Amino acid sequence: MSGKQGCKMTAFKLKMSKALGLPSRSSVAETPRAETPPAPTGKSAPGGNLSTERPPSIEGIIDDVLEARTVEQHFFRPSMLFGCKRANVFHYTRVPHHPQRQNPRMLRILDNGTAIHSVLQGYLADHPDWWFAPESRILVKVQGATIRGSCDGVLIRREDGYRVGVEIKSISHDQFIKLTKPKPEHVFQAGLYCRLQKLPWIVIIYWDKNTQHLKEYVVRYNPQQWEDVKERVKELYGYVQSGELPEYDASTCDTTFCATVDYCRSKGAPV
Repeated sequence: MSGKQGCKMTAFKLKMSKALGLPSRSSVAETPRAETPPAPTGKSAPGGNLSTERPPSIEGIIDDVLEARTVEQHFFRPSMLFGCKRANVFHYTRVPHHPQRQNPRMLRILDNGTAIHSVLQGYLADHPDWWFAPESRILVKVQGATIRGSCDGVLIRREDGYRVGVEIKSISHDQFIKLTKPKPEHVFQAGLYCRLQKLPWIVIIYWDKNTQHLKEYVVRYNPQQWEDVKERVKELYGYVQSGELPEYDASTCDTTFCATVDYCRSKGAPV
């Protein structure tokens, strides 16, 4: 292209930009980066009323997360909450634990469970009609105590934004064949996620580690479950604050995967 042709093309572009109301290159460079763009309005605006809310600072969110990591966290885990009371108190108070007790076979079992979660999450993420947000995390104060954990995922229907939680459990074949309803501790865990993630439903899906068969149970949020969670947290946090220990309960004790069993034994438990 000759210099003359280039000048004509530049003039044409400037003319079209003015006709269409588009900014010139120089005006774009001078526009402050923090200027708020016009928000979509009316029925065409995705997200409804929330479409007018300006997005948060992503850098600010990252800074919040990194700062929180520098603080020693004492917390209850939703997956443990309705299990062994002593294990919950030990976890919150960060007593000495012995991960070396987990022998190679136990580590393989744990890694297998992690892999099963990843496989199911991958399946759900591939569906054309649903978005899937894996590891939807929570960090909240309940009855003065901190609860931290993550729901295995939230399914969001693309068409209308309908949301449902997903909680994945991998279990042995012997447990799987006896299963006719979700385990009570899993129902309470699901209820906690429903409350904190503002979900009306959560599906608990069980994976048979021997046969790869699946069973799923739909749990609807029940406000009474949240009251039960608060009572449980209040009881457990009471032990944390007083320095006392719950009575040993053999029915909830699982020494196979317990990293604090030696400490528990030193405190009088017959394990």
